[in-house]
Amino acid sequence: MQTRKIVFTAPRQAAVVDNELPEPQAGQVLVRMAVSLISTGTECYCYRGEFGEGTNWASWVKYPFEPGYSAVGVVEQVAPADDVPVVDATGTPIQVGDRVFSCTGHCERWVVPGESVIKLPADITDAQGTFGTLATITQTAVRRAQHTMGNTVAIVGLGPIGQLGLQYVRITGAREVLAIDTVAVRLEQCDQTGDVIFDWESRHPAATSRATAAHGQ
Repeated sequence: MQTRKIVFTAPRQAAVVDNELPEPQAGQVLVRMAVSLISTGTECYCYRGEFGEGTNWASWVKYPFEPGYSAVGVVEQVAPADDVPVVDATGTPIQVGDRVFSCTGHCERWVVPGESVIKLPADITDAQGTFGTLATITQTAVRRAQHTMGNTVAIVGLGPIGQLGLQYVRITGAREVLAIDTVAVRLEQCDQTGDVIFDWESRHPAATSRATAAHGQ
């Protein structure tokens, strides 16, 4: 089966290329793309290729490079193994027509083991489902920070991960959230949520003192 995918063929060069998909083997599923999420920070950095030799980026990004790692699609084919149902990462049986989340790139169709996808609940939209990878990254960061109920939490940088971080620490009991950035539109979005907004560009000692009262500067 022919499909197409986006590939960074070299730094600052992208192309849509044809790709031959194998038939699903036992335990695998064929998925048709519905929506894929562009992680602007990571993927733009991979596109530009402006990283030094010996860095983790240089060891990961090898051209031609296939960007993308967070998508939602519809299952078109299921290949059971000896009449054993194919299940997703949570053990839920997968059927043709199910919507699933997958850590895959920007392509029309893909074949993966059933256990590598997650069936989406009916109340989660395709667009919401594509944030699965970023939500996992956010949750990992908050847990590693050992955040507990009643903490005052500062989020520095309010891009997609920062915005998700704000939501996560709120629902896990933060007493107060300090939202810190230099980009006005990001700060305006936080201003609607009741967080303490701090524009780093102002660099005003009094503002810093008020925002961090009793918590250090």
